[in-house]
Amino acid sequence: MTRNTTHTNGRFRLGVEQLESREVPAGLVVTDPVLPEPTGVGESLSNAVFVTHLYQDVLGRNPDAGGYTGWVNALDAGSLSRVQVADGFLDSTEYRANVLISYYATQLGRNPDAGGFNDHMAQLAAGVSRDEVRAKFFGSEEFFNRYGRNDSAFVAQLYAQILGRTGTVGELSHWLNVLAQNGGDRTAVAHLFLNSAEYHQDQVTLAYAAYLHRGPDAPGFVDWNTQLNAGLPVETMTVQFLGSAEYFVRL
Repeated sequence: MTRNTTHTNGRFRLGVEQLESREVPAGLVVTDPVLPEPTGVGESLSNAVFVTHLYQDVLGRNPDAGGYTGWVNALDAGSLSRVQVADGFLDSTEYRANVLISYYATQLGRNPDAGGFNDHMAQLAAGVSRDEVRAKFFGSEEFFNRYGRNDSAFVAQLYAQILGRTGTVGELSHWLNVLAQNGGDRTAVAHLFLNSAEYHQDQVTLAYAAYLHRGPDAPGFVDWNTQLNAGLPVETMTVQFLGSAEYFVRL
């Protein structure tokens, strides 16, 4: 799949792509929902399946009846496009909350505190990207303390938690030098990891697997990586995957 650049609402600031974690707190999960049966056929039935899969792929839960009906009706009426609906899911308070809860659990090993959680939620609502917020978690004193207040351990964790692998001796040495040269700004180093070509390649591969259930095709892989390396947010890419014809047909 190559990029679809058409959009009408210009809100592609926040996103789902919670590719790192699909876990949702039990309190947010709706099980065994009672949903109205689609009355139409063809496109209407496909819209119903599309919305159901957005709930599952983006929010990690089954639909609630009210939200499900609203989204399906908007698609059936043509008042919203599939890209706009996907963007609505990624721009939702519930999705942002799930993202932050996963960061607290993964990076800090705990539940959110109200003050910090509300502050980060406000940042996401204001347009700060998911990865910018995530870099702050990695750069925090709490994260540093969790791994023994050790620069080597800090860099090793960036490799493990961001790139999913072990850094080589040479790579670790390089980043320790970068850290020393920038005055110990750990958030800045984490931000570089989250903007690296390797991280972008991983995100593209994960998006193909999670949303299209296949590996990347060569042209699409190159195109998306080029755009991410040029500054396209991962969230924007995710919206386009979810709103694509291939995602819709796959359902």
